[in-house]
Amino acid sequence: MPKKILIIDNTFDPPHGCPEIRKLLEGAADGLGELEITSVRAPEGKIPGSLKEYDGVVLSGSRTRIEETEPWIEAELDAIRKLHALKIPTFGICYGEQMIARALGGKTGQAKQYEYGWVEVELKNNSSPLLEGLPKKFHTFEYHQDEVRELPKNFKLTASSPDCPIQAYDVESAPMWGVQFHPERGPKKADESLNKVAKGGRTVINGDKGDSLFNPKVGETIFRNFLKRVWARR
Repeated sequence: MPKKILIIDNTFDPPHGCPEIRKLLEGAADGLGELEITSVRAPEGKIPGSLKEYDGVVLSGSRTRIEETEPWIEAELDAIRKLHALKIPTFGICYGEQMIARALGGKTGQAKQYEYGWVEVELKNNSSPLLEGLPKKFHTFEYHQDEVRELPKNFKLTASSPDCPIQAYDVESAPMWGVQFHPERGPKKADESLNKVAKGGRTVINGDKGDSLFNPKVGETIFRNFLKRVWARR
């Protein structure tokens, strides 16, 4: 039987369906088994009412601000709480990371310092199953103006950057993980986003160094680790 993975797509700009995330999931499954990936549009109210049939869930980024409140956002927060109760492996990226923290009692809001570009992230605890096998420090793509400000008691900090103390965490009460950065994003798509930021007059971090700083093994390792946890679940 294939493992059923649900991608909750929080994006507004096409292409929808999170093709970068889907591609990494498909590659990471090599040697583990077969995947059946379903992508649903959260802003269109498409999150399934029942989540029990899924073996793992990935929450994408979004240009939605973390403190916004809309019916679809409330539905996603409720879905995250259900995933936590069901102990279904769940991985949040950027906005998805912030949403998990918000749903489970963390403090979120506008970042003290925006991060746009290729940022060096440092692991704080190598025991994280999601980040296992990564170097102590690595560069990865960042594109956010909000962040998790304070973790709930049952969360463990696993990575930081100088301007964003909470870059990654483990939820200790369920198989759930979040990263503020975008492990799925490569230099080509990153450049498209950073060009918009630069034209708007905002500071870009290492904007001309994406080709040299991008390490595809970061995303490959993280998604492989996530799927290992999916396969380990009984």
